[in-house]
Order: sequence, then C-alpha cells, then structure tokens
Amino acid sequence: MSKRQVNRAGIVKQLVKAVREAERAGMSRYAIAHAAGVALPVLVRIANGTTIPRLDTAERIARGIGLHLTLITK
Repeated sequence: MSKRQVNRAGIVKQLVKAVREAERAGMSRYAIAHAAGVALPVLVRIANGTTIPRLDTAERIARGIGLHLTLITK
C-alpha cells in the first residue's frame, strides 16, 4: 500500500466548521466531547484551531456530531 498525503489542515477546517454548526444547532462542546469520547480540553483546542487532531480523533468527533469523515486522495 502506498502512502498518500493527507490534507490535515483541510480536515481540521471542515471539522471546526462542523463543530460550530453543531453548537448553533444547540449541542454544547461538552456534549460533543462526551459523544465523541474525547476530553473537553482536547475538543476545545481542536475547535479553536490550536491543535491538529489525529485522524482517528477527527473521525470520532465527526461521528459524535452525526457526521462521517471521508478522506479523498488524489
């Protein structure tokens, strides 16, 4: 299997947008973190754009807000 470049910054940008939309829909960051199985401080750092999550963490957060993370490679 060949290694492919993953645009992690793009994933984070979309994840931050999804978290903000979930918050606007009434879901708290605590609820998102709990549903995703991540610590609240971790979610806050990701949502604020101060840290880039591992792909498995990004996927758990996406699932926690009812989305699926799909990687598209070129």
